[in-house]
Amino acid sequence: MMIYSSFLGVCSADSGGPIFQWIGDRWQQVGITSYGHGGCLFESGQAVFTRISYFNDWINLHISENNQTLISNNNTEVSRVQYNCFNSQDNCGCGYAEVVLSPSILSKSESALPYSWSMVVSIRTGINNQHICSGTILEEYYILTAAHCLRNRLAQDITIATRMYYRSESSALIRQVDQIYIHPNYTENSNQYMNDIAILRLSQSLRIVNDQLISRTCIPTIDDEWIDVSQYASNGSQLVVTGWNIINTSNISKSEILQQAEIFVMDDSETSNCYVSDDQRQTQFCAGRYGNDKEICYGGDSGSPAFQREGMRWTQVGLTSHCRTSSGHGVFTRLTAYVDWIKSILSSIVIKPTKTYQCDKKAACGCGQTDVVLTSSRTVGGENTVGYSWPMMVSFEYYDRFHECGGTILSDSWILTAAGCFIRGPTVVNLTVFAGIHNLSQTVKIKRNTDRIYMHPNYSLGYAPLHDIALVHLDQPLPLDNVNMSATFAKTCVPNENELSSDQYLDLVIVGWGTSRFSASISNTLQQLSVRMVDNNDKFCSSTIKNSSYQFCAGFVNDSRGADINLYCRGKEN
Repeated sequence: MMIYSSFLGVCSADSGGPIFQWIGDRWQQVGITSYGHGGCLFESGQAVFTRISYFNDWINLHISENNQTLISNNNTEVSRVQYNCFNSQDNCGCGYAEVVLSPSILSKSESALPYSWSMVVSIRTGINNQHICSGTILEEYYILTAAHCLRNRLAQDITIATRMYYRSESSALIRQVDQIYIHPNYTENSNQYMNDIAILRLSQSLRIVNDQLISRTCIPTIDDEWIDVSQYASNGSQLVVTGWNIINTSNISKSEILQQAEIFVMDDSETSNCYVSDDQRQTQFCAGRYGNDKEICYGGDSGSPAFQREGMRWTQVGLTSHCRTSSGHGVFTRLTAYVDWIKSILSSIVIKPTKTYQCDKKAACGCGQTDVVLTSSRTVGGENTVGYSWPMMVSFEYYDRFHECGGTILSDSWILTAAGCFIRGPTVVNLTVFAGIHNLSQTVKIKRNTDRIYMHPNYSLGYAPLHDIALVHLDQPLPLDNVNMSATFAKTCVPNENELSSDQYLDLVIVGWGTSRFSASISNTLQQLSVRMVDNNDKFCSSTIKNSSYQFCAGFVNDSRGADINLYCRGKEN
C-alpha cells in the first residue's frame, strides 16, 4: 500500500487484500481489494472492492465441503566511580540507574550497569532486525543518530528498540520509524562523513513520563558568551561513549550488552591520529585515549553518544561518526554546531493525533492481541501498522520470492483473496502462503503450500472484473489454537449479511503491503490506510463499478468539495 505522487498514477493496496470496518469491539472484513479506474488510480479516481457478504453462501459451500482437520564471564571487581545523577529542571541526562565507571587505565571498555544509560536506543533494520547503529532519545517521538547510518534506507524498514540492556532483550520497547530527517549538508568524501547527523521520527510516542526505564538525552545549551561553542567540548575533556559496538577493531567481538568507556577529547591539530581537517573542526572533534590505548578507535558504533558530565547530569556533546583508520581516534559530530538545526526540526513538525481501537482479545475473529493504532487525520499514502495488530493478514508469494497478493485467514485451512491474483502465473505449484508476519522479509514466519484454488465461477477478466473473489486451501492447517502463537494469528470476521452501510462518511481501513507498477517496489512493513465509504451514486463511483450488490467504492473524500474524490488505491499487482 505504498503511495507516490498523485500524478504518477498510484497503486496503494494489495489485490486480494482486505478492507475492514470497526464494529465496536473488533474489526470486520467487509471487502476485498479488486481494482481501480484504469488498473491503478489517478487523482479523482476511486477504488472498487468486492462485497464479501454477497458471496457468503459460495464461501461456506467450499469450506463445508472440504472441512478437514490435519493438525495433528566472570568479571573481576575493580575500583570504579559512581556518578550520582539528578536533574529535576529539564528532566533529561539521567538514566534509571546511576552510572558506575571504571577509569580508562583499568579496561578498554566495560559493560554498563543495566538502564544507567536509558536514553540510548538500538536502531535496527526491518529486514532482519539487525542492529545497525545506536541513537539517543530527544523527545517522545524523536531519535538522534548519525546520517550515514540511514543512507539508502527507507523509514518503513527501520525500527528502534529502547528500555533494553541486552540487544536481544525480549522486553524491549519497539517503535517503527515513519520519517527520516538527514542534515541538508550531509556529504561523504573519501571515507569521511561531514555534517553526519540525522533525526528519526517515530510512528508512536515513547510515553517517557510513564516509563522509568526510558529517559531523554540532554543536548548542549551554552548561555555563557565567553564559551566558544565551536570548541565545546574542549580539548582534553573527559567523556563517556556508550553503545553496543563502541570499539572498532576485529580483535573484539560485538557485545550483546551495552558498553561504556572513558575517553578524552583529542582535538589538538598536532595530534597525528586525529583525521579531522581544520575546516571541519567546528563541526567535528576527535576523541580516544592516551598511552597504550591509542591504537584503538572508539568509533565502532555509529550514532552512539558521547557524554560529558555537567553538574549532576550527563550532557551529550557528540555522536559517533566514524573511524578513518583502526589506529586513529574516533571522529565525533560536535552537537553544539547543530543545536539550532535540531530545534528547528522538532519545532516545525506537528504530531498528528492517533486513535487506538481497543479490540476484544477474546473475540473469535477480527482481533489481534495488539490493538490497531490509526492516525486520526487521514494519512495520504498510508502508514506503518503496529506490529501484529492485523494478524489475520497473509502474503501470497510467487516461487517463495515475490509478494504477489495479500489475503486474510478465514480458518486454519482457508485463505480469502481476489480471483485476479491467479490469472497470470501463480498456481498451487509455485504459490506459497506466509502467515504470522509483519515484515515481508522477516525470518520467523509460518509457511504453507497451497493445494487448491477456487476462483469464483462467474469471475470475469477485463477492465472492470466482476466476482473478483477466490478461496485458497492450504496443504497444512495454520496453528491457530497454539496459545504460544496467539499474538501472530487471528481469523478475519466476515459479515453474515449486507451490514455495510452506503454512508459516505463511514470509516474503513485498507491493509496490505502493496506495490506500484511504476517502481515495481513494495513496502517491507505492513501498511494501513484510513478511507471512507463512497456513495454508489457518486459520479466517479457509478462510472466505475458494474453492480453495487457485490461491489462498493471507498477512498478519500474532500469534505470541502462534497463528493469529489481524491483517492489513492491499488488495482492489480502488475
